[in-house]
Amino acid sequence: MSIDKGMFNFQGVMDTFYGYQPKDGDSEGRAMKNSFMSNMIQSGFDASLAKDMAYTQSGLSKGQMTHAADLELRNKTALMNDEFNKGMMSMGGQFEFQNRFAEDQNVRDITKDTTNTATQYEFGNQMAENQNVRDITKNSYDKAAQFDFADKLADNQNIRDMAKMGFQGDDYRKTVAAQGSQNRLDMVTKGEQERYGMMQQGEETRLNTMQAGDETRRTDTNRAEEGRITERERENRQSARSRTMARSF
Repeated sequence: MSIDKGMFNFQGVMDTFYGYQPKDGDSEGRAMKNSFMSNMIQSGFDASLAKDMAYTQSGLSKGQMTHAADLELRNKTALMNDEFNKGMMSMGGQFEFQNRFAEDQNVRDITKDTTNTATQYEFGNQMAENQNVRDITKNSYDKAAQFDFADKLADNQNIRDMAKMGFQGDDYRKTVAAQGSQNRLDMVTKGEQERYGMMQQGEETRLNTMQAGDETRRTDTNRAEEGRITERERENRQSARSRTMARSF
């Protein structure tokens, strides 16, 4: 027998209950015993079913957990692989973008340096060309100025020579005009003298022929008048010729 009966003395209660034998007239006792017995059978049956169910549930749960773990592992693996792939793609894209940016920046730097160099070269070349143009323009201007100065000197010398020749020509013209005037005066004087001589001669002839009659006097008078008219025409022609020669100078 157990020494330690425990707090509820379960063993004693069980011995008393199992040792109780209802009498023939004790219907309540038999009912209680039968109820206990049927309850015990039900409890044992339930316990056995529960046990079997527990094992079954345990196997099912184990399989479910294994399957869930497998699915979870597969899912996590797939997620990790997908995350890894996406991460690698992202890193590859970042590297590609960074590499492209670096290459583009290198191209921009090279283009900038090349542009600056070309600009400096172009600016220097343009400065040299402009300086060359200025030098050529200056030389052309100097040569043109020298040519213009020489041309003006030549023109001025020509003008002076022409003026000198004009002065000389004017002096010559004046000399010729004076000589013409003198000749004309001489010719006029000579004509006057000749006319005067002829007048005297006509007068003498007229005096000499007056005695010969009126007819002779008219004839002599007409002849003297004709001589005077001829001399006047000759003088007029000579005077006109002299004036023409004077105007030509």
